[in-house]
Amino acid sequence: MKGRGSIMGKLAKRILTMVICILAVYGLFAVAYKLVSKKVQEKSSANLLKLTNEDIKMDEGDTKFKLKSDLSALLIDDALNLKISQENSHFLPANKAFTNRMIDLLKDNVPYEWQSEAKVDKDNAFVRFKFDGYTDIYFNPEIKVFWFDGSEKAYLMKNTNVWPRYSIKMENNQLTYVGFEKSILYKKCISTDTDDEAVLYYDGDLHMQINDTDIMINDYTGESELFSHNAHFPSEEYAIEVLDDKGLFMLYSVHKAMRNPFYKVKIFQYSDGKLTNIWSSLDIDSYINHVDLDNKTIDIAVKPMLDSRIIALSKKQAQRMNEHFVILKENGVLDDGFWKEIEENLLFELINVTTIDYNDDEKLELVLTISFDTVGAKTPPFGERAIMIFSIEDSNIIYKDMIMESENTNKQLANLFHITIPQTMMVNWE
Repeated sequence: MKGRGSIMGKLAKRILTMVICILAVYGLFAVAYKLVSKKVQEKSSANLLKLTNEDIKMDEGDTKFKLKSDLSALLIDDALNLKISQENSHFLPANKAFTNRMIDLLKDNVPYEWQSEAKVDKDNAFVRFKFDGYTDIYFNPEIKVFWFDGSEKAYLMKNTNVWPRYSIKMENNQLTYVGFEKSILYKKCISTDTDDEAVLYYDGDLHMQINDTDIMINDYTGESELFSHNAHFPSEEYAIEVLDDKGLFMLYSVHKAMRNPFYKVKIFQYSDGKLTNIWSSLDIDSYINHVDLDNKTIDIAVKPMLDSRIIALSKKQAQRMNEHFVILKENGVLDDGFWKEIEENLLFELINVTTIDYNDDEKLELVLTISFDTVGAKTPPFGERAIMIFSIEDSNIIYKDMIMESENTNKQLANLFHITIPQTMMVNWE
């Protein structure tokens, strides 16, 4: 029994020794692993820190390089976000509609040469535009000029009537530039079937809106022209006349001029949610083709309707023409390029607009009274009034005739030749 116990004791000692050795080896391995891991981690952290610092330096160095100062690129960029600061205040975001409008305003510019006393720097600006990916744009509303930060190239903004009307409101729990203050000028229902209402409003530009459709009316008018209370410089007037029951209507306006007020006419079609300008008096141009002294006639063009319209001169008109051409011949002015040189010197003013049934066909016609006058020292003297008649057919405006006052035999038209727009016409805005 003693021998067997001795054997068992020796075996236990050996097992214990082996366990101790294993634990020792494991401990050494754990310590070594921990030391190696720490070294690797320290090296990795150092490398990462070095890489990060290099990236930061690279980003800082490349920031100005990445930001663009290209106005042409900015104006065609559809995915821009805009923030605005005034008088060095905090930047506030602008919504998409406001951003798009500002881009339209920036598009309407001309290059501007700075005066010697002016500098393209931050001290000359009150407004700062920050578009994503672009160098800041500085804007001085007082002198209507904007430029990219750090650039010597400046631009003159043509329309600065819009900016003073900016509106800031809470949007998504954030003060935001949301639009421009609107002044309603005129409203009229253009369809009894659908109750569609045309609204003419001003927010620095002139707009026509029907339901969700909004278009700009490019009349280049301003607040002083629209809201004058001076009888000697009356406000410009706008009104709408419905032409059919299919969404066709006429927008006509009275504008001030150095000599006499004059009309502008635009005809719109509203259909299927779309508003289209289908006709405008601004598309009409007048020209002198030739004067025939022997036959006592003048040949004029009123495009795009008439390439040639020969008008008989009165005795008085013919006498003035002869006297004028005598002077031109004496001064050697009548050369081969004479008629081409003066062809655009026949001007016209639209002095009355109405719709009447002038030929008793039970249909209304669009009737315009026009005053022709020549300008320029070389140009043969000519002045006369005419009436242009257009039919309204299937939502189209079709030219029918031009009747000169000296040729008129229609009693219904006689009074229209002598209509004038009162200089003191004032506006009763709705």
